[in-house]
Amino acid sequence: MTAFFEANSITSNILKLNSGIAVAKNLFLKFSALSIPEGATAVVENDSTIENIIICITGESVSKIEGTLRIQGAANLFFLNPNGIDFGEYAFLDTGGSFVATTANEIGFADGTQLELSGDLSSSPLTSSVPSRLRFDDSVLGRIRVMGTGHDLKIENLFFPAVTRNSSRGLQVCSGKTFALVGTDLILESGTILGEGATVELSSVREGEVRLDATEQGWTFNYEVVQNFGDIQLQDQALVDASGVSTGSIRVRGRRLSLVEGSLILIQNEGDGLGGSLTIETSESVELSGHSPDVRVQTRLLSQTTAGGKGGSIEISTKRLIVRDGATISALTVSAAQAGNICINASKSLELMGTSLKDFRFFSAINSTSYSSGNTGDLTISTGSVMVLDGGIIACGSLRKGNCGNLTVNAAESVLLVGTNWHFIETSGIHSVTIGEGNCGNVTINACRVEVRDSARIATSTSPSGAKLTINAYESVEVSGWLPGYKESSRIAAASSSFMRRTGEVAPCPTAPSDASAEMTIKTKLLRVTDNGCVTVGREAGAVGRLKIEADSVILSDGSSIATNPAPREGGDTA
Repeated sequence: MTAFFEANSITSNILKLNSGIAVAKNLFLKFSALSIPEGATAVVENDSTIENIIICITGESVSKIEGTLRIQGAANLFFLNPNGIDFGEYAFLDTGGSFVATTANEIGFADGTQLELSGDLSSSPLTSSVPSRLRFDDSVLGRIRVMGTGHDLKIENLFFPAVTRNSSRGLQVCSGKTFALVGTDLILESGTILGEGATVELSSVREGEVRLDATEQGWTFNYEVVQNFGDIQLQDQALVDASGVSTGSIRVRGRRLSLVEGSLILIQNEGDGLGGSLTIETSESVELSGHSPDVRVQTRLLSQTTAGGKGGSIEISTKRLIVRDGATISALTVSAAQAGNICINASKSLELMGTSLKDFRFFSAINSTSYSSGNTGDLTISTGSVMVLDGGIIACGSLRKGNCGNLTVNAAESVLLVGTNWHFIETSGIHSVTIGEGNCGNVTINACRVEVRDSARIATSTSPSGAKLTINAYESVEVSGWLPGYKESSRIAAASSSFMRRTGEVAPCPTAPSDASAEMTIKTKLLRVTDNGCVTVGREAGAVGRLKIEADSVILSDGSSIATNPAPREGGDTA
């Protein structure tokens, strides 16, 4: 094959893309520029034997897709423009197969054929083999943008913060297929991507090669040989949503991921099958901040189940994870099904800070919560250091009959918890909370140093099956102080009977049965409890308490206490 032909025609807002060359099951099309205006439809006139359509843009302009891009049948569509691709508010994909939009400079095939987009493509070899790789260099750094009007998700209230989905318009593919944006940088400006039953792949690559593998469900992407990643931003109520009766999966890969202004990445299982996964891998950071301008919705990474199927897992791998100004990472169940697990690996640090800056409605959190009879998943954090400030919370919680999963924090260096939020609505803390009939899970913290200051807390609430809290700190555990005007001092507590605070009020947990037990184990070189700090088991709950401390040195001063309640003669003991 020697040349691509450009024989396009526009009739009644229909742009016919009929200039391609077919090589067995592949169809190749080349254009120096291609944009689709609002209200127009671009149609690839392929026959039913075609499995892969490759559209190449060889000029120097950005493709602006503001209308409909349509292909025939179930072919996969690859759209390549190294200069960039903009999807407008009314962009629509009418495709039966998978869709891959990319700013790669070259597409490779399984037989070794390479199709470069720079220069004259008239002598480029064409092949019947399947696409197998996308190559990026730093000569052209086009970006992919998805624009829209923002999502219309809603939250009922603070005490039931599950998300209600409404009809949303956005880019999407058919169930069981792959929707992929692979650009040097990705920006969603109020844009929406929907993937019910589909696999959504968002990645930002500046230099290197992305390998592709065809599967029955579409395509998988391998980034092992990528040398340099780019950034991904979701802003102004942007949404990536793989929810539905048949849930999909979402994978994000880049250097830095930023979600702000009420943007969400969401998987909601509305059916009886297993929920899909939400996987994020970045080489530098993941940052979530704030809420929507109208204060309706927090910025969130969210897995939620509303029917009979288990919720999807959330897995994050990065160097730094930052959650601030009321944003959250959550796995929720509002049904009898179990919520998904949350697994976070932040090699350098996790920073969880504060409340929403407008009316303090939302507090920053990483949590797995049950609002019905379903159990929560496990919450596991592995990092260098943890810093929880100004009312941030890491928690597993049950408000009704569901049981809590286990909460584990592994920090190579330190775990630091300090203060409350500005209106004393919530203390900074690591919690396992049951307000209904459910059982607490185990809370385990492994670190070099653990420090709880200024009314912060590490605690488990009263639980019918008891509560178990374990802290292993190689160097030290320190508990000290309270903030002026706040009711309680810093504490480490197992089976605390009063827990959640909203607008200054205390919501009591139910009294535990008489045979319920609360256990706390602290292993460290130095345990220091000062300035009215408190280490306690079985507080005001009628539960049997057992406190085990293994320390080379224990320092207790300035009105502080280490105690079990009830008294030892009633069943509590300290070892």
